Amino acid sequence: MFSHYSLRRSALAILRRAEVPLPLFAGLLLLINLLLSAADSLCSGVTYEDLFSSGVSGIFVYILTGLISMLLELGRVEYCAHVRQGERAEYGDLFWGFSYVFKILSVMFLQALLISLGLSFFLLPGLILSYRYRFWLYVLSDDPSLGVIEILRRSAWESSGFKMQIFLLDMSFFGWSFLAVVPFSLWATLAPATLHPLADALISTALTYPLLLVTFWRTATEMELRDKILAIKNGTAEF
Repeated sequence: MFSHYSLRRSALAILRRAEVPLPLFAGLLLLINLLLSAADSLCSGVTYEDLFSSGVSGIFVYILTGLISMLLELGRVEYCAHVRQGERAEYGDLFWGFSYVFKILSVMFLQALLISLGLSFFLLPGLILSYRYRFWLYVLSDDPSLGVIEILRRSAWESSGFKMQIFLLDMSFFGWSFLAVVPFSLWATLAPATLHPLADALISTALTYPLLLVTFWRTATEMELRDKILAIKNGTAEF
């Protein structure tokens, strides 16, 4: 049994040593997301009714901004990896996912297909499969030359026997995640009805900043857990 408290503390200490501070790196990601949100709201509208009435161009912008936002989010993996290895993390790490966009989309599609098949039978098999492939992004970051199937196989091997530990790690972040979404939830509840939809969208996006910081922290902590798991599997763990 791993100490999740120790894992979280260790990951936080590592992130604090980053030459490019996490608040600034996450702030850049948030700024780009604000621009994407503005572009999406202007071209596609705010609601699904607006989206379907915006035409082909509006739907294209909606899909494109969503894809860019997703790929940017994956930059946290490369940032955390560099910081953990004692290397200098760069703002350019934010765009790491764009170098492997087709491989990433292929892995995500195949993973989603397998998990959906598991969920179509019972809830538990789908959840197990989601944890089975939990480390695929880290595997890709370690060795981008691996193929799609090999990435999933490697992730399955790494998580084998430790799925409950990963689940418990998720649960240990529940309280922090809950606190992080409080500003967003309050705004969603108390936002003036007369506020312009674009302003509301931008403020809502800005208020996700605390959750963004927690997400980076959770990623770094998950990497800590993965390192300990690999040390055990490779027989190099220190007891």
